[in-house]
Amino acid sequence: DVAFQVRGVRHVILLDACRSGSEPGALFRLPGSEVEHLPPLAGINLHAFRWDHALAFARWLLKEDYPETITVYLIEGQHFTVGEALSPAVEATMHRLADQLLAELRDAAA
Repeated sequence: DVAFQVRGVRHVILLDACRSGSEPGALFRLPGSEVEHLPPLAGINLHAFRWDHALAFARWLLKEDYPETITVYLIEGQHFTVGEALSPAVEATMHRLADQLLAELRDAAA
């Protein structure tokens, strides 16, 4: 669904949790161009289809309608059990990032 939702959008911002071994709450920012050219998606199924696969699929599918800019923010998680509350470090980073993005969007709209 993500691949179709981004058609013709100028700038897309994706947020997700990650497991890199860093401190919980660590924030990573990367351009979508770093993950949109994954190996071929042969053999992938919908249960294993991640946002980075969606970007690779969208790049292939949308061609000139692919967004000009995609920015990905990843927050290092601490707990990954379904239903587990956010740790204080992760929640603090999430709120700090939300405030930052809202400020950037306000500035861009002005």
